[in-house]
Amino acid sequence: HKMSPTSSVCQVTNKAGTSATKAYTSLANSEIIAAVEIIDTNLPEENNKKATEVFSEAVKDNFKVSDVINRIHNEALQNLPDVRQRFFIRFEYGDKVLEVGVNKYSNGNTQGFQIVGNRNWEK
Repeated sequence: HKMSPTSSVCQVTNKAGTSATKAYTSLANSEIIAAVEIIDTNLPEENNKKATEVFSEAVKDNFKVSDVINRIHNEALQNLPDVRQRFFIRFEYGDKVLEVGVNKYSNGNTQGFQIVGNRNWEK
């Protein structure tokens, strides 16, 4: 796995600093208690199904967001096609959003990412 610390911008941490880190940590340590309202993804069907199952279990069992991120990376973002693409799944629940994904490169390397934040309400 190649990781580049500056290539993905997190909505919560892109302004960096102590308060942004605290906000991310707070959101990542919170439990998921609201049902999913919107799912957006470009994952292949089987990977999408697994990621959705993981999230549903998280709601049922009040998992922490950080646990959901790890499980989706480990269980749903493996065995993706060897093509250069940004694979992702985005869950919107309550007033929060969680996006988990991986940048896949044609040489087989991957770079995981996640976005955790407050939902932008469109009027």
